[in-house]
Amino acid sequence: MGLPEDEFFACGHRACAGCGAATAVRLITKAAGKNSILVESTGCIEVVSTPYPETSWKIPWIHGAFENPASIASGISAALKTKGLEDKVNVIALGGDGSTYDIGLQFISGAFERGHDFTYVCLSPETELILSDGSIVEIGELIDQHIEKSMLIEVIRSNSNKLSASSLISRLGDVESVSMTEKTLSWDGKSFSPMTTLRAQRKESPEELIKVTTSSGSVISLTPEHRVIVDSIVGFEWKEAKNLNPGDEVYAPRKIYIDVDNEPYIIDFLDEDINLILPEKTKEKIKSRLREKYGTIKNASIKIGFKYWQFKGGGRNITLSGLKKICQDGCAEWIELRDKIREFSVRGGNNIRFKSVRFDEDLMYLLGLIASDGYLDKRGSIVFINKESQLLSEFKERYSKLFCGRKLSKVDVGGTYYVHVNNPALYMVAKNLKIKSDPKEIIKLPEPLISAFLRGFFDGDGHCSILHHKHTNEARIILTTTHNVLAKRLRLMLQRLGIASFQDSRAHRSDIIVLSREDIQGFIDKVGSNHPKKIIEMKRVRNLFDKQNPRGKYFSLAPRVCGVILREICKKHNIPITRVDRKRDICTLAAGKRRATKRRIREYIDKLKEFVSDDPLFEELELLLKEDFYLDPIKKIERVHCKSKYVYDITVPETHVFVPEGAFVISNCYDNEAYMNTGIQRSGATPYGASTTTSPSGKLSIGKLEWKKDILHILAAHGSPYVASASIGYPIDAFRKIRKAIETKGPTFINILCPCPTGWRFSSEKTIEIAKLAVETGVAPLYEIINGKHSINRPRDIDKLKPVEEYLKLQGRYKHLFRPEKKEKDIDFIQSRIKENLKLLMEMAEKGF
Repeated sequence: MGLPEDEFFACGHRACAGCGAATAVRLITKAAGKNSILVESTGCIEVVSTPYPETSWKIPWIHGAFENPASIASGISAALKTKGLEDKVNVIALGGDGSTYDIGLQFISGAFERGHDFTYVCLSPETELILSDGSIVEIGELIDQHIEKSMLIEVIRSNSNKLSASSLISRLGDVESVSMTEKTLSWDGKSFSPMTTLRAQRKESPEELIKVTTSSGSVISLTPEHRVIVDSIVGFEWKEAKNLNPGDEVYAPRKIYIDVDNEPYIIDFLDEDINLILPEKTKEKIKSRLREKYGTIKNASIKIGFKYWQFKGGGRNITLSGLKKICQDGCAEWIELRDKIREFSVRGGNNIRFKSVRFDEDLMYLLGLIASDGYLDKRGSIVFINKESQLLSEFKERYSKLFCGRKLSKVDVGGTYYVHVNNPALYMVAKNLKIKSDPKEIIKLPEPLISAFLRGFFDGDGHCSILHHKHTNEARIILTTTHNVLAKRLRLMLQRLGIASFQDSRAHRSDIIVLSREDIQGFIDKVGSNHPKKIIEMKRVRNLFDKQNPRGKYFSLAPRVCGVILREICKKHNIPITRVDRKRDICTLAAGKRRATKRRIREYIDKLKEFVSDDPLFEELELLLKEDFYLDPIKKIERVHCKSKYVYDITVPETHVFVPEGAFVISNCYDNEAYMNTGIQRSGATPYGASTTTSPSGKLSIGKLEWKKDILHILAAHGSPYVASASIGYPIDAFRKIRKAIETKGPTFINILCPCPTGWRFSSEKTIEIAKLAVETGVAPLYEIINGKHSINRPRDIDKLKPVEEYLKLQGRYKHLFRPEKKEKDIDFIQSRIKENLKLLMEMAEKGF
């Protein structure tokens, strides 16, 4: 199955043949590893595993009373925290029906309310965050501002004797924590988008940080305990930074989503001292409101702070700063004025008139050309230099579409063309966007504007080519700059468009290189070119892709678990692997000895669908093959001295992860539905209609009359950051959820369905079949509740559920529903309740609950 080979629940135990609980325990201990303490209540597993003085446990194991494994685990967690070992040891409470659903419910409730764990995802202060509007800020500067502001408010409250019930800043040891509401880039397992932060933390820095450099060129410095998501044969898993190795593959965003507003106004990027030419009607309206409020224009100028002479007579211009002061005073509406101001007066020539008040693709293309092959003169002039005459024509055409009042001049110096324009307004926009050094404001713009800027940059200083190797040809697209920060921003712009690239930086040059087939095609489709020679090269690349299927080399590999799932589908439906893959590469993929691209995995899926049209595992594969992320191998790990006083952390409650700098993602119970050890009595976990020794079926009774207790939602209501259902019929899914629960700080809960041959009365070889049918019929849907938000794993289509009677008729505890005659009404009732329950879960997931 691709699971870890180490066993911590040894063979030789005395569990019944086909015991589902024993299988669950093996999965739990494999996921937990050797540095774990397991607490268990009296029950089947306790009896079969430890006939004194022998034991099957290879990890520390504590036998507790029937009702209180959760309380014991809570005490162990507190003790480990006191000793500073809470991050080094996993504590697992293993409970059955009694210790979870019935007599032990209050104990587990208390343990969840006392949740001890807290995660510090700590970064060096210069690490950048991408906020919801695309703003890029240093985490240290942002959190310092929040803490200093809160300190100031506390001082003011203290001096005015208006003390709040609680301090704005929480302090625990060397950690300061403050509320924070900004949204930052996070990952919900499906897409990279902004999510709300809850709190920010600042703590004294350690002596050392772990500097992680990936193949794409991302560089992040983390505290040694900081956890990072890496790929593995069982899906993604968490690793502390100190345990990362070169070759580990982190999950990086190919596509970054942000909350984008409309195109910004050009006037918002002009200097405050520029002179505006207001339409006369607009100017008279402002003067009227000033007189109405202040009596005279002169009084208004004194009170507000604008220059009186600018409104004294006709034909006078007003500075941008003066107009903004009037708007702030309420005598004019800035939102209305922005749509009316198109003309500006500057020294050294005619007035400049913008033909559009907002940024558009022509302006962004022009700025891209200037950023790559132009320069900004200190006197307010702009020069663009290129040898391609067609590109010069493009520059002139775009400029004439945008501006009136200042003409271009063109000079040919030995075949190199210089285009010069004295346009201080365009100069201000280029300067304030920092297009030559740090154009991070462009990250905020709508995608078509980003595409236009990149198109201009590529036409000026980009390259598209095909390298010819011995056995294959390799296409590549390159953007080149001498500024390292500019290169970093170009990568983020490409990520906004869903294009992965890597940054190759040397002493005086940085290349942004696009190499994978999918990303090159994305660049050609979304960015493109107006340069005649580069258009020809792009056509050559398209022809290459039509003729050959390049081997996946960069950012196109599928997660390793895809091979495991493919093999599971073949095995589940009795499909010989050679019918899907003659070379049997699926076997080596499942064993982790070979890699495949996402494209290749999709080809396997198409082949499998010739034999089986529908399977929930296909949906799981589709999530893993989403193009919103790629696997970025770690290139280098370094231990570096921490030079800053503090390191910083933020808490994103929805996902408990975030993605600094757009780089990569960083920071139990088994259920057998009755008391099987004490005589197969009914419990809170026993489903409706099941016959047990204390709820037997008969002429007047169907068996248990109550529906199964909804333990997952009960514990989710206690504020658990992670609860989930699992089934031993889907071991990879169960293993992943157990690992996720262990890695999530705070009390977490996994409800694992474990069929019991003795109690459920079925043949022991049918354990896994029944465990799978429970899911496929919707009796036991697999889902997760992550910080209160539902995520459905399977099944996902109510109309494609298998009939519930396929599940019921295999078990003796339901035989009364089929003999002496089939009880259609009762079976239909169970079927309808299952569909209602699944519909409710799906609605909650769709609505973000």
